[in-house]
Amino acid sequence: MKLQFLHVEDLCKFIEIVIQRQPQNRIFNVGNNEVCDINKYVELCYKAVGAPLEMVFVKGNFNQRDYFCFYDYEYILDITLQNELMPDRIPLEEGIKREYVWYKNNENKINKKKYIEFIDENFTEK
Repeated sequence: MKLQFLHVEDLCKFIEIVIQRQPQNRIFNVGNNEVCDINKYVELCYKAVGAPLEMVFVKGNFNQRDYFCFYDYEYILDITLQNELMPDRIPLEEGIKREYVWYKNNENKINKKKYIEFIDENFTEK
């Protein structure tokens, strides 16, 4: 499953560009040129935290949202029009690092889901 991320700072920057330049086109797909699969995303998250990578591969009929934050679908947007107005964006790895720093400074504001507990209860050998 591949996904395309866009850092919130880049989204704000793009909105500002659209407001200032007022392009003829009014509808834009926004995203990053860098597309990554879920395995790479998880790897980059662990790297940002500075922890060794731990992966549990799920077998069976479980709802993916019970143990992972994304829905089970893939999307890759055509961001050609966005690239014309804003060719540079924050690289995925850098964006994940920034978001982790933000998270550590705002952990009390997060509504945490119990993914690890669900994984431990359903997927680890006892």
